[in-house]
Formats: sequence, C-alpha cells, structure tokens
Amino acid sequence: MNRRIGIFLLLMLLYAFGMPSIASSCGNIIPPFTYTVPNEVANNTAYYDWSAKPMNFTAINFWMQALQASQGNFPGVSKVEVDYMRMYCRDTNGVDTLMRSMEYNAVEDPFNSGGLFLRSPWFANNANEAMPVQFDLADGYVFFYPNTRYDRVWHWWGPRATIPANTDYCWMEARVWIQGPATVQAGMEFWLDETAPWAGNGVNNILLGVSDWFFETSGWRIISVVPLI
Repeated sequence: MNRRIGIFLLLMLLYAFGMPSIASSCGNIIPPFTYTVPNEVANNTAYYDWSAKPMNFTAINFWMQALQASQGNFPGVSKVEVDYMRMYCRDTNGVDTLMRSMEYNAVEDPFNSGGLFLRSPWFANNANEAMPVQFDLADGYVFFYPNTRYDRVWHWWGPRATIPANTDYCWMEARVWIQGPATVQAGMEFWLDETAPWAGNGVNNILLGVSDWFFETSGWRIISVVPLI
C-alpha cells in the first residue's frame, strides 16, 4: 500500500472513531473527559472578603483540600504533591511579611496537620480520621492518593498567626502537582485567636476566602488565595 494512502486511511479512521484513551501521569488509562467541580463542595469558585473579619477576631490561618474528581464515574489513580504552603500579610505600605509556612522538609508522624473529613454531607459535624500521607525528603514535599479514600475530603492546614496591627490584607500561596482525576482548592479563615478551638461553623472561625478548584497539571503550579480584582 502506498505510504500516503496508508496515512490518509489512518487519519480517516481516527476521525471516524475518535482518539484513543490517554495515559495519565499516574499511569492509569483515562478516556478523554471534561473536568467538573463536584456538586457537594461548599464553594465552587474563588472568593475573598477581608471585610468579613469580626472586630474581635485576631488570628488567621491557611489550608487546602483535595477530592477524587468523581466517586463513581472516574476510576483511576490520583496523586497530589505539595511542595509548600505559605501565608503572608501585607501592610498598609504594600510590604509582604511571611507569617507562617509549611515546607514539608521533615517527616510529620503522626500527621496532625491534616485529616480525612466527610464528603457528603460536606464536613458533617467536623468528623474526621487520620490522613495518610508520605514524604519525599530528598525534594521536600508531601504526597497522597485521593482515590484511596474517594468518599472523603483530604483536608490539611498550617498553623494560625496573629494578624499584625497595620495589616491591609493577608494572602496565601501553595506549590502543588496534581496527577490523575483529583481536584484541589486552597482557602483561608479568620479565627478568634491562635488557640481557640473549633466550636461549630461561624463561631470561632469565619471563612476569609478560597481559590478556584484546580485539576490535573503537567507539572508544578502555584495556587493562591488573594483579593479578587
């Protein structure tokens, strides 16, 4: 068969029957699809409201959460790697100060800065269990596999910080790598102070803002929670 004719016939077959399945960076085979934010999440798009801070609240914290993209229709391995999370406060002169960070350069065992929370109903009663993670100390990051508990929200956080008196606003960023059918969001909260316990939604902590949900990436990317312009 003439080579040109062979190539033409191959292209016609691909056009008629569609492209083959694609191998994800996690090694599993995933058919072409469009990612969508799961219906049960509390906030499905970016949000930021510094004015929501109650007058008597003095602290702030930062966190992230990850989900398997779908419980039933998206089988396959998913992996989330987190290089760092960093929280800053910007003063009225426009100068940023690093307030707290999670760099993951040492093993945290047990992993007390994260947990597996109920996915439906979303974070019901704040019930949670241990979040299984692994550390890559050579490159300094933590990683985990959301597909192993697709019925849970993988939620992890950094320590709180007291908001400086001359603060204009606070913000955060994280460097992550999302592989396979997982989705990740970052967020920040106001707290009554650095040690107040969780006492129910809206009692000792109030949402400051969240990022959009992010899906599979070809490498490391930055996810931020910042004022929306």
